[in-house]
Amino acid sequence: MNDFHYIGKELELFQEAKNWKNYFSSFILPYIRGRVLEVGAGIGANTALLCQEDHPLWLCLEPDGNMVKILEFKIQEGNLPACCQVRRGFLQDLPLEETFDTILYIDVLEHIEEDRQEFEDAVKRLSPGGRIIILVPAYPILFSDFDKAIGHYRRYTRKTLFNLPPSGVHLLDWRYLDSLGALLLWAKQRIRPSKYPTATEIILWDKFFMPFSKILDFFTAYHLGKTLVGVWEKGK
Repeated sequence: MNDFHYIGKELELFQEAKNWKNYFSSFILPYIRGRVLEVGAGIGANTALLCQEDHPLWLCLEPDGNMVKILEFKIQEGNLPACCQVRRGFLQDLPLEETFDTILYIDVLEHIEEDRQEFEDAVKRLSPGGRIIILVPAYPILFSDFDKAIGHYRRYTRKTLFNLPPSGVHLLDWRYLDSLGALLLWAKQRIRPSKYPTATEIILWDKFFMPFSKILDFFTAYHLGKTLVGVWEKGK
């Protein structure tokens, strides 16, 4: 764990994708409550977006030492809410008696090789009635050099994601998001594949295509998209 350094370079690129972040957060926020564990908090971009009330605790768990320093600085400067705390490590480093009402994996589970075991370990750290919220990249057909460059093991379908949970939790909600983005990504991989999107491409996607993608998502009943969201609740 002391030697862990995240190999991706996309966090800074995507932190300005405000339309996208506001869009996916609108589906996630209603399910967040109580003591929150954010696994793989990164540089805190999603923390700032999702931590919108005075939680008893919002624990930012991050294995990369450089990102831990960034998170600590943001808390000290008041750029993250006072309820936020930072801890360096992985989920398995947390004691089982330390439980949470909400556990978040926002663009994280695809970086974990043993994702099924990770899900099981997360459920053990959920309070009764607690929720696990997962957001992951969708469709293996879209797996690209970009996925490889930032350490993705996989992209998910509804079936592969829903096969992960152990007994004791039930599905509350799910949906695919950004249907137009999925089509654009598929086309880009065939016309001009690259490891990383440019800042211009991200701006175009976020500012000009996302508004149309939201409309298309509605008309496809959230059954198509480059991102998949699932919410599970532990039995009481």
